[in-house]
Amino acid sequence: MKRATGIPRFPTFKPLELSDREEVEQFTAAFEPYSDFNFVSLWCWDTDGQCQLSRLNDNLVIKLKDYSTDEVHLTFLGTHHVRETASLLLAYAERQEISNALRFVPEVAARDSDLQEVLDVVEDPGSFDYVLSVREWTEMRGGRFRNKRNAVNALERRYAPEFRVLDLGSRKVQQDVIRVFLLWSDKRQRFGLGETRNELLALRRVFSIPGDSGLISFGVYHGEELLGFSINQLLPNRYAIGHFWKADHEFPGIYPYMLRESCRRLDELDVVQFNIEQDLGKSGLANAKRLYRPCNLLRKYLVSPPATAELNAPSVSRAKTSQAALVAD
Repeated sequence: MKRATGIPRFPTFKPLELSDREEVEQFTAAFEPYSDFNFVSLWCWDTDGQCQLSRLNDNLVIKLKDYSTDEVHLTFLGTHHVRETASLLLAYAERQEISNALRFVPEVAARDSDLQEVLDVVEDPGSFDYVLSVREWTEMRGGRFRNKRNAVNALERRYAPEFRVLDLGSRKVQQDVIRVFLLWSDKRQRFGLGETRNELLALRRVFSIPGDSGLISFGVYHGEELLGFSINQLLPNRYAIGHFWKADHEFPGIYPYMLRESCRRLDELDVVQFNIEQDLGKSGLANAKRLYRPCNLLRKYLVSPPATAELNAPSVSRAKTSQAALVAD
């Protein structure tokens, strides 16, 4: 299929727009679903309009701002002329006086032997995406899932929750989702923090995503009160990705319950693997995600001029906190 050409050739960039979705998804469909290149994720988290797109050697190039530091950096997805692509992007970054390390470079590009001969390539563990087995979470068998299974059973006995598909086009549903988010931020003592305000903006932007984008959302109800929600997306190759998850943590077991029920619905749709995104280099979030028993990691790397990779290694990945809700309860 002939690729659209709305995204300009490097070094020209264009601002990210909803009309770019088809072309971005043409790029990403050929690769594993790295969260940083997912169009819905890019759109939602572009809360200040700084994300820009370009293409170089038939690779997708993205310029975006680190939300924790306001530092602009570059990344790319693709396997064509990887060494040349990375070198040109680093030279451009130096001229533009932006970060001299490429961030979130997927393993499919970073493992290129020619690239590793001339540039420093180091793992960026805080940006690794955690991938769950949908079937394992549907069944929750064995000792690995004992604690989660017990928490889910206790929640069901005490509250008899109801799990429903949400219509994000409904104004009432949108209001309920925002109410749960604000309740979560207040009880977690995160209300008013800069990254919380940014996440609320990102959450509101998901409501503008067209209905044919593969979004599938779920809610946990007690009576008619929404206690928690998840906003996910169906992707090619039997994958799905979780974009936003929030719940009232005063209902113990609600997160593993929501995850199990989400995976049951995804299993019915022939989804095999579920990307719950990165841990942002935060030890608490990393521990929580490990407790969700990932079956795979989508590894990403820093690519830098020689002898500078260590200096540029971030202590925390960009402050994208949608999956911070997956706490180990």
